[in-house]
Amino acid sequence: GVGGIELGLVAYDNRVERMLDITPELDQFESVVDDMKKRGSTAIFSAVVEAVSMLEMRQKMMQSLDHENNKNPCAMRVLCLTDGQNNTGVTAQTALDHCLRVGVVVDAIIVGDTPDPSLLKVATATGGDCFQINSLGDGFELLENDAVASLWARHDGLAMPQRRPSSAPRVLLSDVNATVPSKVGGGGKGGGP
Repeated sequence: GVGGIELGLVAYDNRVERMLDITPELDQFESVVDDMKKRGSTAIFSAVVEAVSMLEMRQKMMQSLDHENNKNPCAMRVLCLTDGQNNTGVTAQTALDHCLRVGVVVDAIIVGDTPDPSLLKVATATGGDCFQINSLGDGFELLENDAVASLWARHDGLAMPQRRPSSAPRVLLSDVNATVPSKVGGGGKGGGP
């Protein structure tokens, strides 16, 4: 609810599957994550578009229930965990357009040493961060950091990204300079958050 954390889950390979609608029930989220299996292809940007759609629907529902949310909208974020390169589905530009239209921040957690360059650009263009991990344990360590887990903590409680006005010029992915991911864990390889 308002002021709390709510999570949803989208799994992706050559298709995108909504595994869990947005819910405040963190135990449901953990249960679904525990049951997930590694899959085939990598449709990163199709999954981002689906996640943005989920967030947009949730925001509209919250606004219709409580007009106070119009004054203090929830921070909307897609946390993309991937071990590969996008190789199917919609383009990174399509995903970026959806994120900016709705006001969604994309953070990327890359497992391994080969981050998708377009994912890094989408994260940068939306005001997100990128992190590189070598193991699931490193990922859990990363998520314990308040600035990673909470956009409010990252921004010291300041304003979150908002929807871009329809009159705003389109941000082209080709114009974005991606930041290099921060390395986390792995025996001290690089600086983490």
